[in-house]
Amino acid sequence: MVHLLVIALFVAVLTPGPEYVAPMYERLGPIGASAMVLGALVAIWMPTWWMVAILGRRLARRGDPRSIARADLAVAAARVATVCVVAAGVLGAGWLDAVRAMLASLAGTTSGDLVALDELIAITPGLLGLAFGWWVAYPIDRMVREAVMLRDIDRGAGVPDILPRSRWVRQAVRHQLAVVVVPVATIVIWSELVELLLGGAESAGPGVDVGLMVPAVQLVGAAGVFVVMPVVMCRIWDTVPLDTGALRDMLMGLCERAGVRVRGIRVWRTNGTMINGAVIGLIGPLRYILLTDALLDRLESRELQAVMAHEVGHIRLRHMPWLLAAVLGTILLLASATDAAYQATVESVEHAAWMELVLVAVVLGAGLVVFGFVSRRFEWQADAYAAASLSLDEDGRPCERVMPQGADAMICALQRVADLNHVPTRRFSWRHGSIAHRQRRLYELPGNPCRRLPIDRTVGWIKACSGVALLLGVAAMVVSVVGQAS
Repeated sequence: MVHLLVIALFVAVLTPGPEYVAPMYERLGPIGASAMVLGALVAIWMPTWWMVAILGRRLARRGDPRSIARADLAVAAARVATVCVVAAGVLGAGWLDAVRAMLASLAGTTSGDLVALDELIAITPGLLGLAFGWWVAYPIDRMVREAVMLRDIDRGAGVPDILPRSRWVRQAVRHQLAVVVVPVATIVIWSELVELLLGGAESAGPGVDVGLMVPAVQLVGAAGVFVVMPVVMCRIWDTVPLDTGALRDMLMGLCERAGVRVRGIRVWRTNGTMINGAVIGLIGPLRYILLTDALLDRLESRELQAVMAHEVGHIRLRHMPWLLAAVLGTILLLASATDAAYQATVESVEHAAWMELVLVAVVLGAGLVVFGFVSRRFEWQADAYAAASLSLDEDGRPCERVMPQGADAMICALQRVADLNHVPTRRFSWRHGSIAHRQRRLYELPGNPCRRLPIDRTVGWIKACSGVALLLGVAAMVVSVVGQAS
């Protein structure tokens, strides 16, 4: 959820256009708008901190597990409220205008609309609020980890060190916030530089339309960021190459059998705080599979193979580009449709402002719904792919139908990950659904043909609709840009 909230912060500061007017800002001024936003954030987090502290003491005295769920809910609600406050401050109280006014005063210029700096400063209180959530939740998380540590010691298992609060928060920021902030901020900087350098030019050469060139260069730069960002993220996150040996050979063998190209498998060092696997990168030469240290240490061989096969399935089935196509196609199509409604119904500047807010919320809300809907089904397909790829006969050859042992390996891996991450199997995730539901789907797989799994038909329709939506959305955007340029 944190990733989506960070994206929402960027959307909020990038939404207002030059014609947008914030009537409240004219009454508040920079100081008033700043005090309203910052004061509201303090009013959100101070009670949340107090509430979570009470729940922590209750957990320590009574051992009531409901305190953990309530603390998680309180922190999640405070994070959503944080994003809403910053968005309302930007779109209703002129918080971004206040930041620009203060930058102009400090720089001694007439405008504080600097390249991406004003937007980044405007979302900083929101990012600090999201990070403060980990600071608030640390005592309860530590108690849970200490309890798990005692259980593991009794079983004779190795245990990782418990990080101090400041280091734990820094690690969470590094792994949860930086993964979104760095690429999105890079794209924003690139887009504003292109607009600054090319937007005011009268001509870019014979036969070249500047009005069409600016968005084209911005789009190429954004694509370039997505291509090279995996290399950057491997540096931002604490990752190292997986040592050569039997484990690496086994995992790379899964990639080779699937015809999947990766640059390497890297160990994602989290001091044992995360049990996870991930794929980063859209193209083979710059694609990595990341497996956390705790995942490699705590899972059995067949469970580790299931997790790896799941990640390989995401690559083999091209889930990432199709997920982007589904979301972008939805947003572009709805943006074109709502723009027509906006032009037809706008009556005044103030009315235009409220209409803009409503339509932006509709478009982004639809994109969020599509993102969750498609992402969950891609997870189901990756689970099914893993079960099918691990269905082998006694000689190690692939079977034509899903075998019980293949499905069981993925079911056990999901259960193990849930247990080690202290996540209830029935807890719903917007991106992944619940682990219990995924396990139920896997229980139904044995006996199905490996090449015609039930989820494949559903995903096929999703990909077809996504492709059509993206083509129509891009066509509508090109028509709109050409119309504005002419």
